[in-house]
Amino acid sequence: MRAKTPRLTLDHVYILVALVLLALRPLLTPIPPNDFWWHMATGRLTIATGQIPTFDSFSFTRTGVGFYNQGWLAQVLMYVLHQAGGLPLVIITQAAVITLAYGLLLRLCTLRTGRLRMSVALLLLTTMPLSFDNWTVRPQSYAFPLFVAYLYVLTQYRLGVARRLWLLPILMVLWVNIHGSFVLGLALIGIVWAGGVIEGWGVFGRLSSSTNTENGPQHELQPAVQLRPLVVWGGLTALATLLNPRGVGVLVYVRDLLSSSQVTTLVQEWAPPTIRDTSGVIFFCFMLACLLAIAYARRKPQITDLLMLLAFLWLALGAVRNIVWFGFVATPILCLAVSQILPELRTRPA
Repeated sequence: MRAKTPRLTLDHVYILVALVLLALRPLLTPIPPNDFWWHMATGRLTIATGQIPTFDSFSFTRTGVGFYNQGWLAQVLMYVLHQAGGLPLVIITQAAVITLAYGLLLRLCTLRTGRLRMSVALLLLTTMPLSFDNWTVRPQSYAFPLFVAYLYVLTQYRLGVARRLWLLPILMVLWVNIHGSFVLGLALIGIVWAGGVIEGWGVFGRLSSSTNTENGPQHELQPAVQLRPLVVWGGLTALATLLNPRGVGVLVYVRDLLSSSQVTTLVQEWAPPTIRDTSGVIFFCFMLACLLAIAYARRKPQITDLLMLLAFLWLALGAVRNIVWFGFVATPILCLAVSQILPELRTRPA
């Protein structure tokens, strides 16, 4: 008996188009100078000396002044890539990282809605333009797949689809040595726990009713008392943040960075978004679309989804560099809300 030959379906075409378009943007975008070469030089110095730099040795006015080099692992990776294949390999790796992050986000949207084509359309038309400004080659980019992986694992746990909380501390060991956004992973765990408490000591999911959609069932979240595993693995994830060259000092670094007036007032990407530039207009339009979709959806959002949306919206309103995290969190919620509106539009009489 012959095995069935896999056939290319229209859904496969949608996925392929989405991944190609995701990869094309970083592949066709030149690397802006900004701090790219500083990261490269720091990675080179780390490999040459076998130690992570703790003093400024590149500038004239600040030579010898101590600094905390938190993203050392990403810098080493960038330098190794450049040595192996020059700038083309760095850009190809950047495209792969972006595609991985947003490809996983697309899978998450499909998991929540069961509607692949709609998820592809919303991802390409709304989330991609929202995130373009944050796709530059730097350590933050390597944190994108880690953030979405946290979101994916926690959502699967809430849905009752899979229990992979053990991945969280493993991923944190990488994240804490790549970029200071590792604290957002802890924030995601905390928000899911808080949502569970508010919803009656449980948010994690049993798969409830299913509705037939263009790509399968739409998963809905139902309360279930499963907070203890989250507390255990969340605690281990918090301990994993100490697995870095400076231990608890990494938390002090993040605190000092966020409280530094020089950073928050002088660095442009730490400024709040504004409608005076294109990226700000895109952000506010995306925010409005999310709010309208939630308002017109047939079912109210889960408390956990609402807490995530509001928490990361607050971050995005405070600094342009946080918009990308808001996009990751808001896109599955937007897709879920839109999926509840479109059937009504289809059946409405002319």
